[in-house]
Amino acid sequence: MMNQLLANLGDIGHRLVGAFLFPGDIVLSLFASLAPNTVEVLTFGNGAVIMRVVMALGAWTVIAIMGLLFLRFCQNLVRQVSAMALTIWHRTTTGLAGLKMRIAWKLRALLPRGKRPDEPNAPTIEFDDLDMAVLRTVSSQGPGFALSAPDLAEEFTLRPAQVQKSLDKLSSNKLLASVIGSTDGFDNYRLTDSGLAFVAMWSRQQARG
Repeated sequence: MMNQLLANLGDIGHRLVGAFLFPGDIVLSLFASLAPNTVEVLTFGNGAVIMRVVMALGAWTVIAIMGLLFLRFCQNLVRQVSAMALTIWHRTTTGLAGLKMRIAWKLRALLPRGKRPDEPNAPTIEFDDLDMAVLRTVSSQGPGFALSAPDLAEEFTLRPAQVQKSLDKLSSNKLLASVIGSTDGFDNYRLTDSGLAFVAMWSRQQARG
């Protein structure tokens, strides 16, 4: 039983050594076909074992480097594909939100003038320059990104409390939505679908103007 176990262990060890030396043997055979005399001198006597080990180490090093480069290439490819997918999703969502709003406007235009059933006492909401600047800045970050009052205050050279009032106003009108997490004690906000549609409508109006 013990002899069989030792034999199995020896066979496994032999196979592992053979697998380790295999790439080196291939490289050494290629060198032998190109410079047989040089290889014959280098592998004379105990040099054969040393050359096999050296070649194996070099081959495995090259394989490891190539594997790392391939892994980095795959990671960059995944990041690029993810960025493209997010961009396509953002543009698609923006287009659909704008289309939905245009259809709603056309349907409302068909209703008789006066009080409309879906707007019994709809107040007029006015946004100032800071509100629009906040919406544009948050929209420019793209889908999935969020900003807080300190982030915007640094860009606008204002106090975070001033920007927070605008964020609260836009959030209460469903153009922004708070997300999990905070920055310096202030909530983070992202653009909603309604916000996307509003920014798209405002941009078209500015382009026509």
